[in-house]
Order: sequence, then C-alpha cells, then structure tokens
Amino acid sequence: MLVQTKQVLQHTGLIDKLSTESRASLTEKLGDKLEERLMVAIADNIPEDKAKEFVGKLENEDTDLEEYLTKNITNYQDILQRVVANFVTEAEEIL
Repeated sequence: MLVQTKQVLQHTGLIDKLSTESRASLTEKLGDKLEERLMVAIADNIPEDKAKEFVGKLENEDTDLEEYLTKNITNYQDILQRVVANFVTEAEEIL
C-alpha cells in the first residue's frame, strides 16, 4: 500500500472504526481496494501520453506522485475526493 493511501485512510477515520485485533489486516485490505478504485479513476482520466510516465512513477513509489497527478489530470483533486467519498460511504456500510 502506498504511503499516500494509508494517509487517506487515516484521514477518513475508517481505521479508527476497526477492532484492534483486525486493524492491521483490514487496513491493508481497505488500502488495496481504495488503490484499485483510484487506479481506475486515474486510468480513465490521465492523458494517454502521460500514462507510461505515471506507471514508472508508481513503480518507483515516487514521492511527488500527487503533484504529478494534479498537474496532468484535469480536476484531479475533485476526482480523488469523489472516489474517496464513495469508498468511505461503502466501507462504512460494511463496517
């Protein structure tokens, strides 16, 4: 799980709703699911000529990934907020 994903999960308060004994494993699972949704949203919105560069940055766990996406995807922050909000709503229903 990317550091940024863990930070987003902590910010949403979802991790605090998990029991102590299952927190580590469920945090990892939640992070994986959130990253999947974010990758789909990014893939749907990143310009084709930037996709390969993005994959390289992702594979290298580039620390300026957020800045790169903000620069190269129109309305990236809005997309991010929408994906996270939808994810939190669905996760809260399950938790």
